Amino acid sequence: MPFQTTGNARFFQVRELDEQPPVIVSQYPQNGGFAVPRFANLTLQLSDVTGINTNSIQLTVGSLGTFTLANAQLTFSNNLLTFLNGGSIPLGGWGSNVQATLIVADTLGYTGTNIGNFTLEVQSQVVSNLFVFGSPQAQRTGQQVGDIPTRALAQRSGPIPMGAGDPWTLELVASNRLELSYTNIAPGFTVGQYACNLTPVTTDDIFYRKITAISDNAGLKRLTLYTTNVPLAEILGEGSASISANSVMYQVSNNIIIKAFAYNGVIPLGQIGLNQNDAILYQQG
Repeated sequence: MPFQTTGNARFFQVRELDEQPPVIVSQYPQNGGFAVPRFANLTLQLSDVTGINTNSIQLTVGSLGTFTLANAQLTFSNNLLTFLNGGSIPLGGWGSNVQATLIVADTLGYTGTNIGNFTLEVQSQVVSNLFVFGSPQAQRTGQQVGDIPTRALAQRSGPIPMGAGDPWTLELVASNRLELSYTNIAPGFTVGQYACNLTPVTTDDIFYRKITAISDNAGLKRLTLYTTNVPLAEILGEGSASISANSVMYQVSNNIIIKAFAYNGVIPLGQIGLNQNDAILYQQG
């Protein structure tokens, strides 16, 4: 600022000149993100030198419509804008691309329009003859799951209704077989059936198997399922995997899973998903 030189003392305050609209410093999903859960919440961390004009906020989410802070689904606190999905209406169809548009201004009137796109998860297509140990369905057939940390995974599906099956327990996970103990009648399994485990006790109890033979020792009430390991792709023909606020992580000590817990912080994993023809996401045989 030019000023005349005089004999009077003058005092100046240096401030940052704000001529820019608010910016997004972080967001979920990222622009261009993929495998986003269909019922995920959307978050956008905003920043502006002068401050956000909350009355200016308009967020358009795909075909769901445009939302302001007058809508219960949209909240704003500490410059964090959150679209709460609520788990009732999906963001879009399986594998569809969703466009999100945010219009926001600062208190000086500078307005910006931010447009982003992300792709939703692909619907999982698994083999029809798959048995998931520890799942609600398995528990309804009679499987007894002890008070173990990973029991929380099955409980996330809600209370388990009592089934008509006689009680049985997965007693042993060996490299080539699974051994089950039962009370009265052996649970029904078939050769060629696939199996995996939702409630492992140790990391060795995480498996993807195919049943090759079955042996029942009625005297000892012991059922042995002879198995062979199969690639995950043989069980899951199509689908998406993602890490979100709904994910569960294992805490392991000496091969034993001691805790299964949700994690709401930031995990610096780097790039674990690659849209490239030559990328290997996992390799198993």
